[in-house]
Amino acid sequence: MSQDSIKLLESHWTNKLLENGKPNFGFWIADFRLGRCSKVQNLKSKITFALETFLPAVFVFVFGAAVGSFLNVVIYRLPAGLSLLFPPSHCPKCENRLKPYDNVPVLGWLWLKGRCRYCRTAISVRYPLVEFLTGVLFFSVFGKFGWTFETIGFWVLVSWLIVLALIDLDTMTLPNPLTASGVVLGWLFQSGLAYMRRRP
Repeated sequence: MSQDSIKLLESHWTNKLLENGKPNFGFWIADFRLGRCSKVQNLKSKITFALETFLPAVFVFVFGAAVGSFLNVVIYRLPAGLSLLFPPSHCPKCENRLKPYDNVPVLGWLWLKGRCRYCRTAISVRYPLVEFLTGVLFFSVFGKFGWTFETIGFWVLVSWLIVLALIDLDTMTLPNPLTASGVVLGWLFQSGLAYMRRRP
C-alpha cells in the first residue's frame, strides 16, 4: 500500500472519530451497537446450535446407552429362562440389589471400578461396552435419519442384532422369541414405511 493510500485512510478514520476537532460520540455509539449486535447474533447462533444439534445428540446417546443397559439384562437372562423384569438388577454372586446410581450406563461401572459394591466380585467389562456401543449406534442412526420413522425402526433393528449376536456368542443359539418377534417387527416396520412413502 502506498504512502498516499495510508494517509487517505488515516484522514478518513480521523474524520469519522472526530467531528470539528471533537470526539464524534454518535459514531462511537453506533460502532458499539454494531459490535453488541454482532455478539448477540453469535450468542443466538450458539444457543441454536446447542438446542438443534448438541442437546439432541447427547439425549440420543444417553437414551441409547440406557437401552444398552436393558439389552445386557436380556442377553444374560433370556437364555437362562429368567424374567426380564423381576427381580430387579442385582449381583449374581451375592444377590444384593444394586443401587439406582450403580445402574447408570457406563458411568456406574466406572464408579464401582468394575466390581460389586458388596462382595467385590469383578463385573465384566462387556456391560459398559454394550451400553457404549448401543449409544454410539443410536447416535449414528439419528445422525443419518434425524427425527423420523426410519430412526425408530433402525433403533429396534440395532437392538435386536446386538442381543442376537451376543447370545449367539455365549450359547451358540438364537432364541425363538427374539427371531420370531424380529421377523414380525421387521414386517410391520416395512409395511408402515411403505404406507408413509405412498402418502402425498
